[in-house]
Amino acid sequence: PVLTAQDKTYDGNTIVEYTLSLNGVAPGDDVTAVASVAFEDEDAGYNKTVTATGITLTGKDADKYQLTTDTATTEADIFQKALTVTITPTNRVFNGSNEVEVTISGVGDDGKTPVGVIDGDDAYLDPVPTTGTMDTPDVGNGKEVKVNGPMLVGNDKDCNNYALIVNVGTVNIYPVDTN
Repeated sequence: PVLTAQDKTYDGNTIVEYTLSLNGVAPGDDVTAVASVAFEDEDAGYNKTVTATGITLTGKDADKYQLTTDTATTEADIFQKALTVTITPTNRVFNGSNEVEVTISGVGDDGKTPVGVIDGDDAYLDPVPTTGTMDTPDVGNGKEVKVNGPMLVGNDKDCNNYALIVNVGTVNIYPVDTN
């Protein structure tokens, strides 16, 4: 039997989409191979072993054929799952400070776990920024804001299954109204 497995994005399990083909089957014969097939583990990584075990033949012509082995292996990749959080600075009036308040979206109710973290994984943001800084406190539109963090922390094994994408918006600083 020849095993071919599809790459996938991390989803917390070893389930794999695959095909199991047979060489030497006569045209028109009804025979297929079935097996239990899984990745070696659920973690993200390249060239991971995928194993088919307990291969058997089914179909009305299965009794015409004999397997030389009941196992097969191949390799496939499990890609990191992308987690995206967005940090939005709060527009405000000039106050002489280069610090601005920010809010974060793309996190769960706890305010620190990115949406999309698989249940049971220990991966969260730290620090969760509440402020950011601009290069200057001057009035302007679309000013770049820098924040401290966030980084994905927790269990290293779990965190390695994710790729954190942090989008930081810009801020508008308005002139003081002198009426």
